[in-house]
Amino acid sequence: MAIVAGRKLRLLLVEDSATDALLIEHEIRKGGFDVAMKHVKDAAGMRVALRSQTFDIVISDHNLPGSSSLDTLSTLREAEVDVPFLIVSGVIGEEAAVAAMRAGASDYLLKDRLSRLVPVIERELEQVAQRKSGRAAEAQLEGAQAEALKVATERAWVFQVLHEVAAATGGILDVAKLAQLTVQAARRLLDADDAL
Repeated sequence: MAIVAGRKLRLLLVEDSATDALLIEHEIRKGGFDVAMKHVKDAAGMRVALRSQTFDIVISDHNLPGSSSLDTLSTLREAEVDVPFLIVSGVIGEEAAVAAMRAGASDYLLKDRLSRLVPVIERELEQVAQRKSGRAAEAQLEGAQAEALKVATERAWVFQVLHEVAAATGGILDVAKLAQLTVQAARRLLDADDAL
């Protein structure tokens, strides 16, 4: 895979080891990303960072002082942001990894296999882009459907008014009576339109 230099990546890294944080950042930069990294050491720091900045991805160690990646994942879910959540840990048991994936983690990697990190980040960013594109298309479709329903409703009211006027004027050639019926029907149409 060709490395495209300079791709911007806003990274929130939850890692208690400064050395591991540097290794992770280095691996991502080596993969061609221009990383703007916010490094915090726990879920509380993560919560503050999520309130003050926007991120493209969150990477969390599993074993943190007083907490785990499940706590940081929970913090991300509480913030209600659609960003991938990766666990990069020195040690994570199979049960903990499965529990994290079931709770919504995008993926997990071991720290001794960081060569997988950039491809996983790229995959997750692509999936986020696809979800956003899908939501935009869905919103556009909903807007078009709402507009079509509005136009159809207006036309139905016009046809109903015309039908009532035609039925009421059957055989009547009195222009004043026709105008009066038309005005009454138009008022009903406007009142019904206001009710929508």
